[in-house]
Amino acid sequence: ERADCSRCDYFETREIEKAAHAWADADCTKPSTCTVCGTTSGTAIGHDMGAYVVTTPATCTAVGEERADCSRCDYFETREIEKIAHTEEEIPEVEATCTETGLTAGVKCSVCGEILTAQEETPALDHDMGAYVVTTPATCTAVGEERADCSRCDYYETREIAIVAHTEEEIPEVEATCTETGLTAGVKCSVCGEILTEQEETPALDHDMGAYVVTTPATCTAVGEERADCSRCDYFETREIEKIAHTEEEIPEVEATCTETGLTAGVKCSVCGEILTAQEETPALDHDMGEYVVTTPATCTAVGEERADCSRCDYFETREIEKIAHTEEEIPAVEATCTETGLTAGVKCSVCGEILTAQEETPALDHDMGEYIQTSAPTCSAKGEERADCSRCDYFETKEIAKLAHTEETMPEKAPTCTETGLTEGTKCSVCGEVIVAQKTVGANGHTLGEWKEIKAPTCTEEGLEEAECIECDYTETRPIPEKEHEYDENGVCTECGEKETCRHLCHRQDNIFARIVWTIIRFFCSIFGTGRTCSCGAAHY
Repeated sequence: ERADCSRCDYFETREIEKAAHAWADADCTKPSTCTVCGTTSGTAIGHDMGAYVVTTPATCTAVGEERADCSRCDYFETREIEKIAHTEEEIPEVEATCTETGLTAGVKCSVCGEILTAQEETPALDHDMGAYVVTTPATCTAVGEERADCSRCDYYETREIAIVAHTEEEIPEVEATCTETGLTAGVKCSVCGEILTEQEETPALDHDMGAYVVTTPATCTAVGEERADCSRCDYFETREIEKIAHTEEEIPEVEATCTETGLTAGVKCSVCGEILTAQEETPALDHDMGEYVVTTPATCTAVGEERADCSRCDYFETREIEKIAHTEEEIPAVEATCTETGLTAGVKCSVCGEILTAQEETPALDHDMGEYIQTSAPTCSAKGEERADCSRCDYFETKEIAKLAHTEETMPEKAPTCTETGLTEGTKCSVCGEVIVAQKTVGANGHTLGEWKEIKAPTCTEEGLEEAECIECDYTETRPIPEKEHEYDENGVCTECGEKETCRHLCHRQDNIFARIVWTIIRFFCSIFGTGRTCSCGAAHY
């Protein structure tokens, strides 16, 4: 660099040290290079591998895969993940009911659906009847009902409860008040509401007045009030309280100042504020001035000031101090940058800042841009980026690298069963996991029952049972077969179970009044003439 004399052609020069290399960032496979002179230094920094991330989770039916990526470029490595064990899921037990069989608990894989422990059938339990409980209590106007329930299902049996006597309930006494009559206690039925003992009226009591109590105290400007209340109700009476004398309070003295008069002490009422002794005025004191003191020193651009203050108040007086000469100070040169102009050296006053020798502007240098280098590798889920840097400042420019295409991976189809839903085939990206074609749920097929087969034959006293199996799985369903009709012989006896048929002849219809009268007459004449008859059911009559 060189400095010239402003009055002749004399000049002086001095050396400027070499600038440092402007190294471009090295990448995984290429060493650093100076963007100014092209010198190569160092070695490639190698791949910076991240942790392995699962891209395809392993299942109990297929191996998975995990992948590690370089944080600086698009290089990656993959490795296999072994299949996982079946995930056991309990197939809930189906408890047997009073009329239907149940199933023991089982086990299946919650991922692939494979049955690991099959369910077994348990027998039906029959009804377990509890004690009778009242559901509709009997009253004095209607019969009630009681019910016995099966402890295991909603089966139940009922029977009637006879009507009960009236339940006496007291009708509470209504006490008389100061102004209103009352009622004596009575009796009614708590069930049907019938009045068993009527209530009688009692006379009103009149007011029971207490002592008078002050509600509004009297003051020196207004009368007060006192009140007496009834002890039994909210009735009350009031009367006036006379005014009281003033309460004296001193009004403090106000001291005189340099410019304002003062006041002597006075007296007023502390309750109503009335002036009882008026205050009198005292004269002002005038200012008591001290010596002048500098408050604003004089400078090269402005006069100064000095001030004298009053010892008793905030009054003051001021006078001017003359200006002083400028103090010279160099203004340093400012070097130009890539985007901003520079300045030559100048001179100013160090006290007031006035410019004594003005600075001149030097032009900006513009940016010295290097080559573009990849800073972020593109993936199938995010764009990449490359960057070029200025060798003289921290300015840089970036441009986008387009995203990579997805790597498609098939999500396998899952067939539905009788009780479980299935899935259609789908597609996802094996790198980022984004679903490309979503799987759809396929509804469960439901059981397809085969032919019903009798497993227990019905009789004239018990129901039978038949079952059907699902043709797709091991599900079984049962249903009852109705009882058969009795088959009676000529003597009215069932040929299968031995039960005797109930006689339906007129002689045995005791629920029919006409039949009872006719057979009473027949029995009377049979007893007189000594003859008798025998019913076809075997019962003897007179």
